[in-house]
Amino acid sequence: MIYILFFGFLIFLILAFYIYIKRKKYTRERYIFFATLMLFNYFLLVVAHILLDKSLIYLLINTINLFPTIELPIQQTSWSDKMWSVLIGLILIIYVYMVFTDWNGNRSKNDALLKKQKRELGLYKAFIDGMPFKKLEIADVNEIENKKKNLDLYSLDDNLSWHVEVKELLTMTSKQFKLKDSEWFSEKRLYVSKYFSQDIGVVCAIDNLDDKEISDKIDFVNNIIDSNLNKLIVAIKNSNIKIPNKEIKSVSVEYIYKDEMLSRLIDFEEYFEFIKSQFEDAEISDGDKLTLSDIYVESSGDKIDFNDNEENNYLENVESYLLEWAREEKSEKQIALLGEYGQGKSVLSLKLAYEMITKNYNRIPIIIELRGKSPRNEDLPSIIASWAIRFHFDPMAIQRLMQDGRLLIILEGFDELDMIGDANRRFEHFKKLWEFARYKKSKVMITGRPNLFLDTTEMMEYLNAENDSSDLFYSEAIHLRPFREDQIIHGLRKTPDITKNEIIKLLKDKDKNKGFIDLISRPSTLYQVGLIWDKLDKENLNSASVINEFIKHAYRRQEEKLRTIGKTGIEPPVLTSQEREYFMLGVAVGIIQKNRYTNQINKNDLKTIISRLYSEIPENLSKDHVEGKPLVERLKFNSDSLDSVFNDVRTAGILVRDLTKNDSFKFAHKSFLEFLFAWFFVESKLQNKYQVSVNSISKALRIAYIDILPYSDEVINYITNILNYRSKIDKEKKIESCQYYSDTINPGICGLSKTMFQKKARGIIYFVLYTAFAIPSLIEIKKIIYETNNPLTFNFFFQEILSRFFYIFLGFMLIHQFIEFIKYIRFRKIKNSFKIWKRTCENFCDEETFEKVVDKKMMQYYKEEKFSVFIKIFQEFEETLLSILGSSRQKL
Repeated sequence: MIYILFFGFLIFLILAFYIYIKRKKYTRERYIFFATLMLFNYFLLVVAHILLDKSLIYLLINTINLFPTIELPIQQTSWSDKMWSVLIGLILIIYVYMVFTDWNGNRSKNDALLKKQKRELGLYKAFIDGMPFKKLEIADVNEIENKKKNLDLYSLDDNLSWHVEVKELLTMTSKQFKLKDSEWFSEKRLYVSKYFSQDIGVVCAIDNLDDKEISDKIDFVNNIIDSNLNKLIVAIKNSNIKIPNKEIKSVSVEYIYKDEMLSRLIDFEEYFEFIKSQFEDAEISDGDKLTLSDIYVESSGDKIDFNDNEENNYLENVESYLLEWAREEKSEKQIALLGEYGQGKSVLSLKLAYEMITKNYNRIPIIIELRGKSPRNEDLPSIIASWAIRFHFDPMAIQRLMQDGRLLIILEGFDELDMIGDANRRFEHFKKLWEFARYKKSKVMITGRPNLFLDTTEMMEYLNAENDSSDLFYSEAIHLRPFREDQIIHGLRKTPDITKNEIIKLLKDKDKNKGFIDLISRPSTLYQVGLIWDKLDKENLNSASVINEFIKHAYRRQEEKLRTIGKTGIEPPVLTSQEREYFMLGVAVGIIQKNRYTNQINKNDLKTIISRLYSEIPENLSKDHVEGKPLVERLKFNSDSLDSVFNDVRTAGILVRDLTKNDSFKFAHKSFLEFLFAWFFVESKLQNKYQVSVNSISKALRIAYIDILPYSDEVINYITNILNYRSKIDKEKKIESCQYYSDTINPGICGLSKTMFQKKARGIIYFVLYTAFAIPSLIEIKKIIYETNNPLTFNFFFQEILSRFFYIFLGFMLIHQFIEFIKYIRFRKIKNSFKIWKRTCENFCDEETFEKVVDKKMMQYYKEEKFSVFIKIFQEFEETLLSILGSSRQKL
């Protein structure tokens, strides 16, 4: 029986190895099937080894001894040999698993589809599918890659009978209409029902009716009801001629038409006033007396051509193009408005809505902010309801107007959706959002940052940007361009002349001030620069310094307002300026820790964050208080101390109420959130004068390791700007500069370098291995040579040398594998720091300089970003083993 297991192990080992070598032909299901059987047989042999002292070497030598000319001695196995058998089995498991997960050969159709969907093929499923009698369909890679994700692009339109539409529209208009299906008389095309307590008739006609037809219907109703009919409503679907209300046979006849019924569903006056005030009257920043109408500039852009056709896709005025599209009665084209941070997507959406309202477009623009929402977990009515509830609108009425082509839906900020880190979740979000476009008369515009998408293919799929005649709709992607010089100058029209002239002067020298021009070519930062120009360090301008100064400007505005309140005799503010800045910084970190970059936090979560920050607030932040008392001491007799702090933070800082969700808050601009988090990272690393504050925040929010928090590209850009601004090093000394930034950001970056880790640690471990295995082997060899002249000595001698060589080689491989594993795990912990470090150094360093500072393999980890260490090690082992066997064969 044991020999059956032994030969089974050998056969399955050969088959698994053969499939791996021929992996361009076979799939990983086949591989895992035979590899699993090989492992199963091996561990049964290990059990036999432990219980019966019959090792693999014992079985192998016994098999060789079957040949008549060979008789090799068999040694007894020790417990160390048994431990080695178990260890080798564990290594085989790891190797098989790593080959399976990093499979670079052929794939089945099912496996390829799962890979495309960013899902993993389970081991059990792979084992079952890999059975030899099961036929596996090999994937066509091109077919899988080009296969379009199913967005469910069929229409949601209901082809309702006119009388059913009338029933719905009248019921939405007034709850007093109680039309029932049982009250419908199909032969006369009318309902006989009640309005309040009065009998009414509702005639459902496709076109206008003459007086005789109306008279007949009145007679029909009078024959049914007990009393005389007082009112007859005639609902007409299609007619260009409007008949005035009249009286026929002493019955009041009211003519209502479909477009009138739709217009009566919702009174949008309050909403219109809100949109107008947001553009015309609302101050962008409290106290600065500037509105969006004061600084708005028409943006230019490009229609993105995913097929690389040589066409002129430049749009001089994106707003005009969108207004023209909004006028089109029927079109399969929807719009995806894309732009980087601060490029003016939100303002353009508001301006589009403003123009459509003030110029009485046929469609009503509805702006639905997506911040913090999770559409994949909601249905269409609930998404609409979350917006409609604020204005007390009926969500079903909104959906009805959308179905009839009365609305333009603007879905604002898809990059701020909740849970967008996973490709499948992103797809499910977009699948749900595009339900707004699944009515034939729908018009939808969706906006956001394009860096949400993994690549161009994903962007095309999720935006449904390919014009396919078989689809219900497609979207045209428009990317906003940075401002040109004339647009920048126009955007500064409300800026003081001195400031404006100084900025224009810098604009003229494009080569010298390239970074500054790139900064003010974004509408949001152009406004900020104009506002705080006098406070800026003109020699070191970057996005981080501008946002930093703008936040300080906002704090100063709040401080002035609060001082004014104090002078009026009203109770002074709870927090000092430094205390308030501490809480704002902690709230920013808390939002990212909990909700990533959605820039949204609900009231309860915000209160929890503030409570934790309050419990850890440093005493030295209260020095600017009049009495110099710490905050906790000042409020120790206040039974509502936490509520007092909470109210101060939410009303006197840079947080604003998020109107897209009940009881939620956000930073006035997402860039505030990103900058504060970047500032927190830098201060955590530098540990300078703000170290007490940042350490208190880390303790309060239980941040043990800052490097594992999520870092967006915008945050990394802010970090690099802050570091480059603060460092006073000589960047001409490339290697020294890289090492300085490494020590600042995370010493572990150089701690994994060849000099710091490999030579020292691995050298010591290898010496221990050599001492443990090589020296005993030499002693054993000497003992064998001088012991006896027995003819079997040479065979025993050869066997002993081979055994010792194997143990030494295996020991070296294990230690090498262990070191690479530790290096990779450590690299994973500092991957974000490594990315920040590389980005910081990129403006003065090249690849060659990086590799002089850190290990070349670390650069490889950074580029590949996948767990392939074990595969590479065992591939090296394979190559070494095959080369040894090849050289031995040549000698023989």
